[in-house]
Amino acid sequence: MPRKNDSAAEKPFAVSTLTITAITLACLVIGAYALYKIVVGKDGSESVPLPAPPLPSASKTTDLDTFDYNGAVTDLDGTEKALSTLKGKVVFLNFWASWCPPCIAELPDIQRLHRMTADSDGIVLLLVTTEDAESVRTFMARRDYDFPVYIARNPLLDAFRVKAYPATFVLDRKGGIRFKHMGAAKWDTPAFLDYLRDLAGNPS
Repeated sequence: MPRKNDSAAEKPFAVSTLTITAITLACLVIGAYALYKIVVGKDGSESVPLPAPPLPSASKTTDLDTFDYNGAVTDLDGTEKALSTLKGKVVFLNFWASWCPPCIAELPDIQRLHRMTADSDGIVLLLVTTEDAESVRTFMARRDYDFPVYIARNPLLDAFRVKAYPATFVLDRKGGIRFKHMGAAKWDTPAFLDYLRDLAGNPS
């Protein structure tokens, strides 16, 4: 029969603080990983339910700023693109990062929007990141994305007052910022496509 001062007998389930901490951290990691899988899908290519963006009328004037088209961005092959080449086109401008879960969640919809507007000369998708080209190229290839991505630096982010990702803007043919949206959204809806097409057909 065990003695009363036998600590092993008194506390058969005693666990050290270090073990508890390790178990807690493991649970947090597993939970975060599971949440990531639920949000962005097995390989980041699956769609998740996202809210449709609230759209103003394409003919409605706006009190937002007008972009001056100064500066340039660089594609993933290192070729510089002057922003002035966007004049006269409707621009879907999206600031994103490959480490940003909300950005990843909306990219499948943006890929579909890219394919839906591929035959339109008046609508341009411009996805901008500050990451290095090789990291983005690897990310894109793994998910089979082919929408245009450009590398930019802080002056462009500052021009649009971007403080968090994702941030999306729509520019009309004269550079007027007609629409802005902070956060992930569903961009491949018929309503949003019609909005872009209406802007492209509106000279003002």
